[in-house]
Amino acid sequence: MDKLNANLGSIDGSLEKQLAGVAAVREQVVALRGELDVISDLSNECAKQSIVANPKTSHTYFTLQASYDQLTKAAAEQETSISSQIMAEKAMEISPEQMKEFQEVFTFFDADKTGTMSLHELKEACTAVGIDLPESEVERRMREMSPDMTFRVDDFIKFMMSEVKAGSTLEHVVSAFSVFADGKDRVSNEQLDSVLQSEPDLKAYITERMPDGDFNTFANDLFSR
Repeated sequence: MDKLNANLGSIDGSLEKQLAGVAAVREQVVALRGELDVISDLSNECAKQSIVANPKTSHTYFTLQASYDQLTKAAAEQETSISSQIMAEKAMEISPEQMKEFQEVFTFFDADKTGTMSLHELKEACTAVGIDLPESEVERRMREMSPDMTFRVDDFIKFMMSEVKAGSTLEHVVSAFSVFADGKDRVSNEQLDSVLQSEPDLKAYITERMPDGDFNTFANDLFSR
């Protein structure tokens, strides 16, 4: 754990590289949990045998557990800090309303609340905000941005920003919902049911964001600056 702590303190480079470095360290820390459990069992067994000292090390299970907790906390705090800096930089390029909307979309579709978004969750989020991309393109873009095929919130915001700027426009989003609504200016629950019957989470998000079916207002809010 001393080596991991040193690695955590020596991470440098761009904010994105720092974030990836911290994430890599955090994964290594999490992997130590199983070893600590083994040490805990051995420590309990030693206690039963009245063995109170190990001549080969000054560490005990309790000092190792304390170091593990401290390292876990430090990695989480560093990751949060770097993510905040990245989002602050991105916030200079989009409106506060868009930033809030993107964060809310990410939180909603992070179904298992792990702080990451899977490919399936990303596809649902794209559909929810009217980004009409082929599934193969969404997968390609995700793999390009994140080889492990998971998005953190900063990855998602970067993806959404690129779509808002160069891919999907307000007109594209309105047009996508207009298809659902058969050319009308509001989409009904029945129409959403017909196209989203196998995606209950997606339908729940859309109906929550526009309960009256007014997709024009929804799209304007998303693209407002």
